[in-house]
Amino acid sequence: MASTYSTVEHLEDRTLLAGASLVNIEPNIDISLTEGEVYNQAPKELTFKFTPGQQIDAATLGGIQFVRSGLDGTFNDGNEVVIQPGYIGLGDSANEVIVRFAESLPDDNYQITIFGTGATPLLNQNGEAFQDGVDQVINFE
Repeated sequence: MASTYSTVEHLEDRTLLAGASLVNIEPNIDISLTEGEVYNQAPKELTFKFTPGQQIDAATLGGIQFVRSGLDGTFNDGNEVVIQPGYIGLGDSANEVIVRFAESLPDDNYQITIFGTGATPLLNQNGEAFQDGVDQVINFE
């Protein structure tokens, strides 16, 4: 009688590696900052919450940029004003970033860009770019 047996090939464990994605932005004045939202009060602090389990690299927080339109409601005509936060750092969890503005934000249109591309993307501790190399833009006023 012929002997039959099966062999099982043992494969290495694989972990899906991916950069962080934005889950939510929580201003100190509302439940969440939503694309196109109009606020009657300027936020003084924003908490960015990224994918649970991600560990944001604090050295790459310059990958989050704040711009106001320069009082004309547009972002492509050269008179935009870059806003330097008074503070930007990691929150209580490694997947949170806290931003505090040094001054009250004037009544204007605002654009937040989180870079996944370019020279200074936001990275996690594994060196993976935000949204696997895709920028995200959020507008509010």
